[in-house]
Amino acid sequence: MKRNRPVVRLNAQGDFVVGAFCGEPRGLDVHWFGERFRICHGADCRYCLTRRVSFVVPSNFYLYGEDVVGIVELSSRFETIGSIKAKYPFDDWWYKVERTSCKTFSIEPHGRLSWQDKARIRRANLNDLAVLYPESYDAQADRSCRQKPGSRSSAVR
Repeated sequence: MKRNRPVVRLNAQGDFVVGAFCGEPRGLDVHWFGERFRICHGADCRYCLTRRVSFVVPSNFYLYGEDVVGIVELSSRFETIGSIKAKYPFDDWWYKVERTSCKTFSIEPHGRLSWQDKARIRRANLNDLAVLYPESYDAQADRSCRQKPGSRSSAVR
């Protein structure tokens, strides 16, 4: 099981990955600076004067068929993820995460987890999101959507 920071990249519209959410996501208010972001500190945040606040939700994601836990960084609200989680519990379903545009993703159930899948996921080493997402982080994301639609990304890089 890889323990380095394997971020799942969905670079182009139509790119997707199938896997299972593990653990609790970590929601972050951030300010983007090109390919980097800095965490917003609320009322005392100096970046709020010149930058718009965005919301990023890093989550551990067990990749189907690869036996590795990556991190998906979604630009979605907890309410969206919470409503999906309420109807299709994370510990019972595979999910398909797909980039639908340069800034949006769709998350939909892709099938039920078997008891063998659940056992493998329970044994997986999760990434410590609180440690991996400190004051600043270099996203190195290609947010330009230049690849052709429908291609499956090379998921973990």
